[in-house]
Amino acid sequence: AAAPNAPERCTLGDERAIVALGSAYANHWNNGDYERLGAMWSRSGDIVHPDGAIERGAQLITINRMQLFARREYRSSRHPLTLTRIRCLSADIAIADGKWELRGVLDSSAKPLPTMEGLVTLVLKRSAGWLIEAYRYTITPAAPAQTTPALPKRPGGPGGLP
Repeated sequence: AAAPNAPERCTLGDERAIVALGSAYANHWNNGDYERLGAMWSRSGDIVHPDGAIERGAQLITINRMQLFARREYRSSRHPLTLTRIRCLSADIAIADGKWELRGVLDSSAKPLPTMEGLVTLVLKRSAGWLIEAYRYTITPAAPAQTTPALPKRPGGPGGLP
């Protein structure tokens, strides 16, 4: 038995099932399967985007993914989701942390956009399986372009290298 006030432990089966959600998410995205992707959320589950926008409910999430996958810019996109830290708060509630990427998105002129990535936290609730109640993510800022400093015209001279 767990010690009083100790965090709940996930069973190995629960941990495997939750980690597998990341692979299922990526597969459904890669296949443009908005119905299966949306079915990963509970009826009242949501996504809170870094800009504060909220998608509430599995139905709206499904519709929004259907519209997204219909856009040329996202048709060949890939969205890996790797869940690495799993913690069960109770037998039916878990938190999963990990990383995500979004690559293969095109701009309006069909040129590839840089890969986006960040961290993700999911709150999951056991139903017939584990369903997403809350999906929160961050976007890692793009690294500034590396600039090579201009070499002095006269190394060793005034303002030059010693």
